[in-house]
This record gives sequence, structure tokens and C-alpha cells, in this order.
Amino acid sequence: MTRQSISEIADRHLEVWLDRLMRGELLLGELPLSVEAFYHAGWAAAASVAQQQAREYEHKLDLAYLQAYAPKDRAEVYQRRLDHHFKLQEAAFFAADVEDTNDSNSIRVAA
Repeated sequence: MTRQSISEIADRHLEVWLDRLMRGELLLGELPLSVEAFYHAGWAAAASVAQQQAREYEHKLDLAYLQAYAPKDRAEVYQRRLDHHFKLQEAAFFAADVEDTNDSNSIRVAA
């Protein structure tokens, strides 16, 4: 891999811009678009690495969970989670049903 080179003047400008940017004296949008593009490319690369690390950690946590609990214990936990999930779904469903019947367009008949 060969490192690219720039002139000393350009190098000094970049160093000064970076220093001012880090101290909050210069906004990213005040930099030339070509320089700002390097920032965004670095951000995207870092986000990609972070997402991959998160996937790896989640996989390791899943493996640790499987090793920590016996199959019967896992089944109980799964069932408890499913029960909780469906209880929330049921509440949301019936809350939406109540909202639909209480709108101002409903025809009400006096008894």
C-alpha cells in the first residue's frame, strides 16, 4: 500500500481545519465539499464496523444464553416472553377498537 501525498500547504490547511473543527471554531459545513466528503466516508466506515461488532456481540450473547439455561428453562422463558408480547398486542388491538367506536362520526341512539 502506497500512502498518497499532498503539498505542505494543503497539509497545513487540513491540520488547521481539523484543529479548529475539533475545538468547535469551525463547522463541518464550512469546509470545502471535497474535505467534508472524507468526513462522511469515515463516518460510514465506522458505522459499518460498529454494526458488525454489534452483530458479533449479539451472537455471543445468544450463545451464552443458550449455554446458561437448560432447554426446559429456555422454553419457560420463551413462553413468558410470548405471553407478555401477546398481552401487549391484545391491549393495543382492543384500545384501537375502542378508539374506532368512540369517534365523532358514530351515530348514537338514545335509549
